[in-house]
Amino acid sequence: MSNTFVYNALRGASGFSGSTGPAGAQGAQGANGSTGASGANATTVSVTYSNSFSAGQAIYKTTGGYALALANAASASDILGVVTASTGTTFTYVANGYATGFTGLVDAANYYLSDTVAGALTVIPPSAIGSIIKPVLIAIGSTAAQIVEYPGSQILPAGSNSGYSGYSGLKGSTGAQGATAASGYSGLNGSTGAQGAAGAQGTNGTVGSNGAQGATGAQGAAGSNGAQGATGAQGATGSQGATGSNGAQGSTGPAGSQGAAGGFTTSSNAQVNSLGVNTSASGTAGEIRATNNITAYYSDDRLKTKLGKIENALDKICSLEGFYYEANETAQALGYKPVKEVGISAQATQKVLPEIVAPAPIDEKYLTVRYERLAPLLIEAIKELRAEIKALK
Repeated sequence: MSNTFVYNALRGASGFSGSTGPAGAQGAQGANGSTGASGANATTVSVTYSNSFSAGQAIYKTTGGYALALANAASASDILGVVTASTGTTFTYVANGYATGFTGLVDAANYYLSDTVAGALTVIPPSAIGSIIKPVLIAIGSTAAQIVEYPGSQILPAGSNSGYSGYSGLKGSTGAQGATAASGYSGLNGSTGAQGAAGAQGTNGTVGSNGAQGATGAQGAAGSNGAQGATGAQGATGSQGATGSNGAQGSTGPAGSQGAAGGFTTSSNAQVNSLGVNTSASGTAGEIRATNNITAYYSDDRLKTKLGKIENALDKICSLEGFYYEANETAQALGYKPVKEVGISAQATQKVLPEIVAPAPIDEKYLTVRYERLAPLLIEAIKELRAEIKALK
């Protein structure tokens, strides 16, 4: 917006400013012109700034921010424009041109910046000494206005060497211009006229030349087979064909005579699902059942070279743990049934007495314990325990 100016003149020559600003004493003001064509779009600015502004208030720029304008001082009356919308964190203002969104305006009235209420606009210009007469807008109906950028004039005390100029009247389109009167302000542009009727259709253009031949299309689908031709003459005898597939199996022949009884020999290498000695086999894979003792291996001193006593037997026994268990999913997949049993860990036993741990018969990647060979370890552990008890006594 334009800065405020102080006009210097001899008191009385130009008279006090009216709301429409009569021309100076030297010439009569021309009549108001008719409404002109519609003007250009207003200069609208959106600003992100915390505020409490309302639509219809005038604002000016401060150092680092914005504030409501007031016509009691030149700096506060140097307005940026009029607020048309505000959300508290952003606001939009129109600097000049046509704007809408107002309420309660008096059609065709000139509005000035108030010198008593910050941001307010009034149809009565300020009259206090030192205040600024600052035109802001011309109402167009009750909700629209033309925002103007006219300079302000400061009211000085009576008897001073300086007065204030009256505002020029609106420029009349037909009124005769006074001999020395200043030009009136231009009238508001009228609205855009209606669109003219469509022109007649032009004549058809000449036909264009033929385009270049298109590329060859894809090959069509194969046609159906033709009728079968007549039978040709018999050809020469071909070579012998490949042997045909076997015929169906013949019926079962008569049973042969019973063979000699089978059995194991000292040189047999045999595998059975289950074994029963003097009793029937259980049918459980890997199980051996017998009605008497199973005697194996040897224990005779005459067949042994002793390599030493089992040391720290009690500590080794104490490192083992007896527990209840049943076959897990992996063991069940190998054929074992999930029944409650007791035992010890082959891995724990292998750490203290690896001589009694062997690969499991079901699969050599697993381990098993030869439980009968735990007896020597238990014997030595009992002897060590007895010695400790004697020492305590």
